[in-house]
Amino acid sequence: MKPSTTAASERPGTTAVYRKYLRLGIALIAVGAIVHAVLPAIFVALRGVGEPGNPFWTLLDPALTLIRWSFMPLGSALVGAAIVIKELGPSSTEQRVER
Repeated sequence: MKPSTTAASERPGTTAVYRKYLRLGIALIAVGAIVHAVLPAIFVALRGVGEPGNPFWTLLDPALTLIRWSFMPLGSALVGAAIVIKELGPSSTEQRVER
């Protein structure tokens, strides 16, 4: 049998793992950046809402804080992981050795 010239992860219709990590990382960085940019405006708009005991603020503040402090670093780590996976993984030009 001839060795396959196309790696299994590069066949049409499938997406390589590193591409999934790269896309997810870029999306997380973008969402994190948007939250960082918009968060001050949200706090100004909700200035009177932050009174003690307000359930809306009690739910919104932790969610925005979690997004703000985790999405950008996690996205950056995923982009770095995608680059490492791409570089250390088998390339599409390598031929498999038959045993």
